[in-house]
Amino acid sequence: ARRWDAALSHWALPCAVATGLGFDAHRHVAVWHSADVQLATRLLGRRAWQATRALAREHVFVAEHLRARVGAARDVRAHVVPMGVDLPARPPQRRSIDGRRLRALVLARLVPIKRVELAIAACADAGVELVIAGDGPERLGLERLARARGGRVRFEGTVSPARRDALFAESDVLLACSAHDPRGVTEGYPVAPREALAHGVVVIATRDPVHEELARRCGRAVILRAPDALASSLRALSSDPTEISRLSRLAPEHVEADGWRSVGLRIERLLEGPRSNIAERSDLDASRAGVR
Repeated sequence: ARRWDAALSHWALPCAVATGLGFDAHRHVAVWHSADVQLATRLLGRRAWQATRALAREHVFVAEHLRARVGAARDVRAHVVPMGVDLPARPPQRRSIDGRRLRALVLARLVPIKRVELAIAACADAGVELVIAGDGPERLGLERLARARGGRVRFEGTVSPARRDALFAESDVLLACSAHDPRGVTEGYPVAPREALAHGVVVIATRDPVHEELARRCGRAVILRAPDALASSLRALSSDPTEISRLSRLAPEHVEADGWRSVGLRIERLLEGPRSNIAERSDLDASRAGVR
């Protein structure tokens, strides 16, 4: 560690603690995700931020709601920089839905927090085709539910990045239905919806603090609905090809700042040294710091 110019630790707990044992905290940036925020608040309660603040010079939270949850919302050393997403190499070319059914996609680990059963029910009620990409312990139960509901559902299992991008090209809507527990396990700042937006895929998400932050940052191509209103939103988009085309064109511009290059520059500036609000700026230049 003595040979390093700076250290970046993911996740803050426990990795920032381990890094701090052998490294100068003034050259250390700690990154907080949902799991370590939950751990800190569970172990330390209201003292979570004060007890962990000295671990690093600067702290990065991947979402605003996580920074607030740990008690760091007003601290100048606590920044919000989302984890990056893969952006397509060229602008997406979307196909019109005129004369065909709407195509919906779920891209997620098949675990309870993702609530994929809501997407299956909504698509069955709306008569919308659904592709589920991802795997996990809930898969068998979800396959049984899909058969029972009689909808047009295809399970893809785990997909490669190339197959993921092909599914984005084939889909009109991504459904994000994950649950939010303000005191327990929750999403940080979800990746799959932002990847979908980058490919011009409209996102319909359940209304909760995580998805509300997504909508604030990513614009009107993120449609927030209560779980029992997902089907009606799908039906509305199915009957209005012009609207879905309009939203699709808007989507990519809202996630350009979440590409890995932009995120990397923001993190690099924090590693260089203290800067005023540097992590929140969107107009960073492309100069390189040369840090190791």
